[in-house]
Amino acid sequence: MTETQNRLVKLLQGAGEQHRILILLELENESRYVNQLVDALRRPQPTVSYHLRILRDADIIVEHKEAGRVRYYLRDSEAVRQLLVFIKRMLSLLSRSEDQ
Repeated sequence: MTETQNRLVKLLQGAGEQHRILILLELENESRYVNQLVDALRRPQPTVSYHLRILRDADIIVEHKEAGRVRYYLRDSEAVRQLLVFIKRMLSLLSRSEDQ
């Protein structure tokens, strides 16, 4: 596999789980602290932190430490922007096919 193919696999594996998709959608328009993501996802903090680590390791999100708290952002890259476009298009397509 080429390096580019490996990066694609890492990106897709990083995003390929329901909690991580929800996190990405939450981070789409603004950064969040972990407690905000816990509230939005209604999941325990260790669960959210686990998925944040996977997203970070896949280079999809970045973290910034601020006075003892960590704020999470989507990585500013075209690959991450296109990943979100893909996720939203697929969610729309799949919801339409469920309605039929």
